[in-house]
Amino acid sequence: MTKKKVRLVRRPAPGTETKRALTLKPSVSVGAAYARDLMALTDEVYAEAAKAVLAEFKETAAADAAQDFWSRLAERLASKFASKASVLATGFLTRVERNATTNLERSLKSTSADLTLNMKNTPAVTKDIKKRIGENVDLIKRIPAEFLDKVKKDVNDSLSKGNGLADLQTKMEERYGEAKRHAQLVALDQTRKAYTAINTAKMRQNGITKFEWVHSGGSQEPRPYHLHSPAQGGLNGGIFDINDPPVIDKKTGERGLPGDDYNCRCTMRPIVTFDDDEAEE
Repeated sequence: MTKKKVRLVRRPAPGTETKRALTLKPSVSVGAAYARDLMALTDEVYAEAAKAVLAEFKETAAADAAQDFWSRLAERLASKFASKASVLATGFLTRVERNATTNLERSLKSTSADLTLNMKNTPAVTKDIKKRIGENVDLIKRIPAEFLDKVKKDVNDSLSKGNGLADLQTKMEERYGEAKRHAQLVALDQTRKAYTAINTAKMRQNGITKFEWVHSGGSQEPRPYHLHSPAQGGLNGGIFDINDPPVIDKKTGERGLPGDDYNCRCTMRPIVTFDDDEAEE
């Protein structure tokens, strides 16, 4: 029996065969589950903050009468979130890693059922997952602080203008809606970034560095640069190297992979190049 052997080459050479694998798309359910988790935490922040703020300012006529109120509330919410952040972030990255590994193996096997792959987590992959867990822990911990900063500003505005609690409650509900939408965007963005990072690391350890940029086609406001083909001065359909990624933002010159730009839904298709000589088992 023979096995296909991947060959790392910059360009297809005479006697080699190059195939496009299946497009790598993160699981909708993984991103949706993380979004639900973050929005549920936002619900908790709003419920506790709204109760505390409205109770406090029923009794307080001026903002300077509650100098310690905000710090006490922020500390209480931060403590609650700190205990949940690590569990949520670790569970999230575990699900992304499983999804990425399964999808990448299926994608690469589509080019040859006999392809020999190493899908185990190397130290580099494990290190990146731990790094991303830490980043997501920080993101989760920032949810109450960012929400309270905006609510504090609204409270001060309401008190200074004398608009009363009715106006304050409306403002808090608006902030709550903003916070939930932001939590959902962050969850989906982090899912795509982690998925791409894990896939590229495992592609690299299998000797595959080339990929085709694939525009999602589902955005209502697509980035023209990501949507257009290389012939049109864009990225869609272009072949790139994960070790030398293309510019993803022409304004800043930032380089990266599909999904690295904020809220980018683009994906990649691995390019697999085989030797024409097959290694005997």
